[in-house]
This record gives sequence, C-alpha cells and structure tokens, in this order.
Amino acid sequence: MSKREIMLGAVLCASLCLPFAIIKLKDLYTFHHSVSIADTKTQEILAAYPIITSLYEKQYETDKTLHDELVIGSAQIDTQDEQDALKQLQEQFSAQIDQLIQHQVLTADLLEIDAEEEYEPTFGTFSRWGESDILLQQIYRMWEDQDYKSVDYTMDEQTGKITRIEISQQKQMTYTEAQLKELSMRMIRYLELDDIEDWVYTRYGYESSQAKLNVNSTLDDDGETCALRIAVELQGSGGSIRMLDQDIYIIGG
Repeated sequence: MSKREIMLGAVLCASLCLPFAIIKLKDLYTFHHSVSIADTKTQEILAAYPIITSLYEKQYETDKTLHDELVIGSAQIDTQDEQDALKQLQEQFSAQIDQLIQHQVLTADLLEIDAEEEYEPTFGTFSRWGESDILLQQIYRMWEDQDYKSVDYTMDEQTGKITRIEISQQKQMTYTEAQLKELSMRMIRYLELDDIEDWVYTRYGYESSQAKLNVNSTLDDDGETCALRIAVELQGSGGSIRMLDQDIYIIGG
C-alpha cells in the first residue's frame, strides 16, 4: 500500500470518527452540567420538600399494579386488621379532601356535599397503586342512571398528600383557561410548594425549573363525558431522571 493510500485511509477514518467524538464530548458536558444542577438548587429543594423527593423516588418503582383492595361497606371486610386499615384510610382521605376544599381546589358542589359538611368517604374502593400510592375510586352514579359521575384520588403514602384528582361525569363542566390556571395555583398552595420562587405558567400548566415540577389542570370533553384532571408531576419523567444513590438525582438537561 502506498503512502498516499495510507494517508487517505487515515483521513477517512478520522472524518468518520469525529462526529462520534463530538457526541461523546457533548454527553460528557451534559452529564457534568446535570450534576451541577442536581448538586445545587434542585438538591436543596429535594431536601426541603418531601413530596418532591417522593415523586422522584417513584420513577424507580418496579411495581405498577393495583392490589390490596378495600371496598367501603363490603361485608367481606371481616377481620379487625382490615377494619382498622379501612378506618385509617377513610380518616386520611377525609382530612386531605377537606384541605383541598379549604384551598378551593375542590368545592362542596363538585363533591355533592353540604357546604358546612366535613367530607367523609362513605363509599368507594381503596387500593394500592405500585409501591407508594393509594387510590380512592368513587362512582357516584352509573351509566344506567343517565348521569354518570366518578371521582378518583391518588394519595402519596409517604407524605399523605393527594397528588392527582380526576372527576369524570356526563354533565358538562365549564372552566375558562384563567380558572384552570387558578386551580393549578391552588393545588400548589395545598401541596405547600408556593414558596418555590420560579413557578411560571405555560401551556402545560405551572412549571418550576428549580424543582423540575409541573402542576396542571385540564378539562377534556369527548362528547360523552367531561373530565377534570388536576395533578402534580415531574417534568420530563420517564427517562431524563437518573438516580446515582439514595439521595442524589441527575436531571437531564
């Protein structure tokens, strides 16, 4: 092989490898940039707000199934342990739903109770979702009644806070964009996250770059049912968050 052929081969090899070298350098920069974010403000926020830490930890749960159902009023709940567990869940959800009403995330009219009445879940099904969420699913009326309505709550077991609400009904609900925005801010106050300084409202709801959180309220109407959803979620959840150890998280840039 001539020197000319060797030189051409070396140039070709270098030109093919260069893009991969650039990508590798970019990945290295992104990794260190992510670490700098995780080690400063985001880590401070994780330490200050247990609800955010709990949301991050859920990304690593392997159990994504419903189990341990307890039906309120069921004759099958006959052991003392089950009765005690049911009573505790009713008290926990009652206290948190009352707080949601006080913060005007929910209303007595929406839950079909008297304005002066404390909320108590007297019907519905409790179940565990995954490793650390508890659901309360309530069906107010079935489709046969021509006035279907259901309300679902998701509670974070670690903090006792409700992180998601979904109300579905045949009767139309009307919320303006401004009202949905205000609902999201009320949810932030209920979750005690309102002193995080960088909340910004976007078309996706309220977002915090420091906490990597999104709090949103949406209204969907498919012609048969109208669904109001209020939730707190991680930004970019599902792949952009990696855990180095029990306390350190990497948030992809």
